[in-house]
Amino acid sequence: MLLKTMVYTVLIGGLIIIAVALLFMGPARIVVTDSMAPSLRAGDLVFLRPSGKVIKPGTVVTYNLQGKLITHRVVEVLGDILITKGDNNQEVDPWQVRFSDVVGVPRVRIPYGGYLLEFVKSPAGFLLLIILPACWIIVIEARRIANNLRDSRAI
Repeated sequence: MLLKTMVYTVLIGGLIIIAVALLFMGPARIVVTDSMAPSLRAGDLVFLRPSGKVIKPGTVVTYNLQGKLITHRVVEVLGDILITKGDNNQEVDPWQVRFSDVVGVPRVRIPYGGYLLEFVKSPAGFLLLIILPACWIIVIEARRIANNLRDSRAI
C-alpha cells in the first residue's frame, strides 16, 4: 500500500510540475534519442527559450531540419551557417543549419518528463489520469449529496 501511494504521489507530482511548466515556460519538446547524452537523454522533456541574436560555439540549439526538430550543440559558426554535433556522436552532423532554422535554446530539462507526457496523451494514460479521477470525484460528490439529503430528512 505504501509503495502504491508513493507511486501515485510521484506520478501526480510529476504531472503537476509538467502542467505548470507547460503553462508558464513556453514551447517544449521531447528528446527522442541519446545523441546528446549525458546532457540530454531520450525521454527528457526540454523547454525552449528564444535563441537570441548571437549563437556561439558550445551553445545547444534546437533547430528544424526538414520538418524534424533536432537538438544538438553548435561546434562552429560560419556566418549564417551553424555546424552542429550531438555530444554522444563521433562526427559533426552532415548537414548545415541556417540561423533562421533555429527554433530555440533548451532552458529547462525535466528528466523522463517526456515519457510521462506521452503516457498522458495515450488512451490508457487519459483513462487512468483524467477519466477515472473525474469519475471518482463524481462518486464522492454524489455520496455527499445523498448523505446531506438523508440528514436533512432525518431532521
